[in-house]
Amino acid sequence: MKYIWFSILTCFVLAFTSCEDTQTTDDQKEWEALDTMEVTERIFKSVIAYTDSGYLRAKLYADLIERHSNAAKPFVELPEGLRADFYNTKKEVESKLTAGYGINYLDSKIVEVRKQVVVVNSKGEKLETEKLFWDQVKKEIYTEQTVKITTETEELTGTGMRAAQDFSSWNIEHVTGIVTLK
Repeated sequence: MKYIWFSILTCFVLAFTSCEDTQTTDDQKEWEALDTMEVTERIFKSVIAYTDSGYLRAKLYADLIERHSNAAKPFVELPEGLRADFYNTKKEVESKLTAGYGINYLDSKIVEVRKQVVVVNSKGEKLETEKLFWDQVKKEIYTEQTVKITTETEELTGTGMRAAQDFSSWNIEHVTGIVTLK
């Protein structure tokens, strides 16, 4: 029985090593590109809970997470997008984020999200942009891109924005749109 398995394994190895395909498919090119980026870890269909001092602070949902630990500047990439829920100390969701792509620069503690970025806070205010950064040290989110913020009574647009990391307070730098004053 041991020899039968050895023979099957040998035939399998010879079948794949003896023939060579001279045409490179798009899938092969993609995997070769990923290999040069030194992916050290891939996680599929994940839910990651982040805690601080015993409190749930966030839940991250992603179809694919790739860690590049051996890169000159290590980073974690979410090439297929993400969804994140951020919690307060009462275990209530205080804001939600969705984006089509994300990257976490581990050394600088900067997270960048792109492609149809949407943030909604507990007041129902909604931020929409194409690129957003989160500075984990300064605990703020910001962008230099065009933004649209929708509140219960207003729809504001502008270029450039800074906000608290939970999007509880925000400031658009170059505002356009109708503003209601009391």
